[in-house]
Amino acid sequence: MPAEHDPDAALMLRVKQGDIGAFTELVDKYKQPVMNLAYRMLRDATESEDLAQNVFVQVHRSAHRYHVGAKFSTWLFTIARNLCLNEIRRRSRHPADSMDVPHPEQEDHPWHQFEDTKTFSPRKSCCTASWKKKSRKR
Repeated sequence: MPAEHDPDAALMLRVKQGDIGAFTELVDKYKQPVMNLAYRMLRDATESEDLAQNVFVQVHRSAHRYHVGAKFSTWLFTIARNLCLNEIRRRSRHPADSMDVPHPEQEDHPWHQFEDTKTFSPRKSCCTASWKKKSRKR
């Protein structure tokens, strides 16, 4: 499809030449449709926004490889779809538990409680530091 028939492809060819204004136009036009696609696939508004941003980062990084073979939107939504599928695969390999899920029997308590083992109280740190000083003097 020639760039004359697809104004977005013409914009992308300008992006390929380094035109940031053309890139901004494409982002403004497609950010909501890309977020909508991501939300339909991921069912998480925050993840959808993050993924949409990654789509446009990928578009910008791949601008030098862009060639007009199909509509720009086809190329863009292929990138978005692939990144969504990658995220879905990542989630299945690395499931995450929400820390906000309430305990089934005690709704005012969280389901999981995690101890912060990396935080030291000032007293413990202070004593440890003074102990090290004393042991060096010996």
